[in-house]
Amino acid sequence: WTMALLLAPIAVAAEKKPAKPFLSELVATTTAQSLLVFATLSNGFTDTMRQGVKNGIPVAFTFHIELAQLTAGGDYKKVLTTTTSHRLSYDSLKGLFLVKKEKGRIIHTFFPSLQAAEKEMSTVNALPLIPLSELQGTTYRLRMKVDLVKKTLPFKLHVLVPFFSLWDFETDWHTINIQLKPYVK
Repeated sequence: WTMALLLAPIAVAAEKKPAKPFLSELVATTTAQSLLVFATLSNGFTDTMRQGVKNGIPVAFTFHIELAQLTAGGDYKKVLTTTTSHRLSYDSLKGLFLVKKEKGRIIHTFFPSLQAAEKEMSTVNALPLIPLSELQGTTYRLRMKVDLVKKTLPFKLHVLVPFFSLWDFETDWHTINIQLKPYVK
C-alpha cells in the first residue's frame, strides 16, 4: 500500500498534463475578390490559464500566416507573411469577457461566459488574406501556426507570476495546398 500511495500523485500529475495545442482546421476559400482563411485552434487553454484570465491576467494569441506560390522549378516562393492577434481579458466590473481581434481593424466583442470567449479567441473566421488580383499562379501553400501568450503582463510582472512561463508555447505549422483558378477581371 505504501508504494501505491507514493505512486498515486505521479499518476494523477501525468493525467492532468494539458494536451498540446494544435490547429485542428485550416481552410482557404475565395470570394470574387479575395483569398479568405478559416482556422480553429484546439487545446489552446489550460485550467491555469482560465483561472488567470478570471483573475485579470490577459491571454494573447498570435496567428502567423504564410502564403507561398509553387514555382516552375518546384520550389515555393513566399507571397505573403502576416499575423493576426486575438487578446482575451476579463472586465470584473461588468462581469464580461472581452475578445479583441486585430487584423487591419480592431474588433471588440464581449461575452458573458469564458467558454464562449475561448471559442471566439480560438477561431479565425473569413480573414481576408490577399486580393486575388495579386496572385499570379494557381498552386499555393498556406501555412499557419499560433503563438500563445507572449509575455502580456505589464511591467515585467511575468517574473512575479510563477506559472506564467508555462503559458508560453506555440503550435506546429499546419500546412495545406491550394489550387486557384486564374484570376479574371
